[in-house]
Amino acid sequence: MSKFLKILTIVVTLGAILSIFSCNSNKKDGNKSSSKSVLGNKIDVLFSFDEESGMSPVFDNLLKVNDSIYIGTTNNDLNKQGTIFEYNNSNNTVKKIFNFDMKGVGGTPYSNMIKAYNGIFYGTCALGGKYNKGTLYSFNYEKNDIQKIIDFNGSYNGGVPMSRLFEHNKKLYGTTKAGGKYGKGTLFEFDIETKKMKVLNEFFDQESGAYPVSGVFMYKDKLYGTTSSGGDFDQGTIYEYDLEKNKLTILYSFEKDTGFMPWAGLPIQFEDGYFYGCTPQGGAQDLGVLYRFNLESNKYEVLFEFDYEKGANPYGYLVNYKNKIVGTSSEGGIHNDGTIFQFDPINNKFSIIYSFDGEKDGSNSSGSLLYMEKEQVFIGYTREGGSNNGGTLFKIKI
Repeated sequence: MSKFLKILTIVVTLGAILSIFSCNSNKKDGNKSSSKSVLGNKIDVLFSFDEESGMSPVFDNLLKVNDSIYIGTTNNDLNKQGTIFEYNNSNNTVKKIFNFDMKGVGGTPYSNMIKAYNGIFYGTCALGGKYNKGTLYSFNYEKNDIQKIIDFNGSYNGGVPMSRLFEHNKKLYGTTKAGGKYGKGTLFEFDIETKKMKVLNEFFDQESGAYPVSGVFMYKDKLYGTTSSGGDFDQGTIYEYDLEKNKLTILYSFEKDTGFMPWAGLPIQFEDGYFYGCTPQGGAQDLGVLYRFNLESNKYEVLFEFDYEKGANPYGYLVNYKNKIVGTSSEGGIHNDGTIFQFDPINNKFSIIYSFDGEKDGSNSSGSLLYMEKEQVFIGYTREGGSNNGGTLFKIKI
């Protein structure tokens, strides 16, 4: 079992955490440093997470609004229940927006916020709230105001939401890892205008998958996502949900030999018509695979099997950069602290861009990279390592 899974099991099992905010704004320099991989690529550490700002950033994309980048953490100095902070890319400063605790808004956010059509941010907490099963909240960044909207109860409306939200037609779509009729998660819809929630599907093993930890995306007016368990082999699924017919269909069941327990979904479509993703487990060495899936033909192909030398246990979403697929692995590489990798679908070539070195630039990069077009660099983060051993925020030019 990877070190990430051990941490996740402890956190979720102990029910350790969180809610509300205290608008505690602390500005500090990013404490920039830089290091160069033996592979030749240079990484700049913009900020090292600490107990005051929050530690162990969430497993998701960064949210960029103008010159600011918003990110959540799952641990902080007050109640060990996470923070949300803002990094200003123009002047390299960090401003903590608020702390989570057990009593109000929620705690332990495992996904970042999204910005909706109305300019408001929306996000979820995996724990905390009225029933300690997580919450859905809104954040008005102009007014610095956060509000809890929904308490997940662990039963009929689900519990422990860990995925990012997706917006379509003024509605938010997401999943919960637990709860529902069968206790194995839900797919839900939240109407921003009416503030009403509706459960679209209750997951239950073989016929629909179980325990979704990734969010959904839309393709040709249908929702698509993955589950981490269930399906024909109980190793996870790729599913389709038809909003018009209110029907969920399993398109593919993962197997151990070809990758299983998908953590991230399939939001990256390449020009070949395939969607690309990773599993953190499975493959020849049980260290995960890079795969592609065609939603038209339901064809699944393994493109690369991870090993410790070139990275292991990838959890984050992939990005499409100049017709190449770029991602991160949480372990493996030269120092076994994770990697940034690139895959060329046209030439079927896999290469390592950067190998993390724990104390210097961080380790366990489990999130996704954000491309900054103006600077032509990627910004990303690690969940561990750095000068304070709480993770790092970094940028790298590829």
